[in-house]
Amino acid sequence: MSTNPGIVSLGGYAYQIKLFISLLPSIQENDTIEFETLDDIAITENNIDSKSEYLCATQKDSQNNSYTAIQVKKTKIANASLKKVWYNWLLAYKKNRNLNNFELRYDKSLNISFDLYSLSSSELFSIISNSSRKNGALEAKVKQLYREQNCFEKDIAYIKEHSKAIAIENIEQQIYNDYK
Repeated sequence: MSTNPGIVSLGGYAYQIKLFISLLPSIQENDTIEFETLDDIAITENNIDSKSEYLCATQKDSQNNSYTAIQVKKTKIANASLKKVWYNWLLAYKKNRNLNNFELRYDKSLNISFDLYSLSSSELFSIISNSSRKNGALEAKVKQLYREQNCFEKDIAYIKEHSKAIAIENIEQQIYNDYK
């Protein structure tokens, strides 16, 4: 474990910003990209109604929005990290049922290989069901929303069907090439 958790946390946050910047050139007209809203990064496709003088996007019809929720990991991905990814996706999906893509984008240099689907839905449900964490904790938030295993497993199945892991290499070079 690091002796400087604040620095490690800031490094992860900086990596999220780099990924956000690297995604900007691929955004289509009328799309929005959000930072730390529905997920680490969220992309809404083709639904901007207007832009205010403060450059805040308003959406025409939130019932028809298509969203991509992106979790970003700069650190080595272990089971503890994977649990957090799944919990964040569950919270995001409960908040917006129009999510149709879930992406885990990670630094390939720190993760040669891992299995995004190594944790079963029954294993995850057991963890949250037996959790005694306080209300603000991620596990507690998921536990409050999912009292029934059937609903939990149904949502996990949907997310699994619509999720993928994407390795990121040389993000600084990618940003440089896109903006030079």
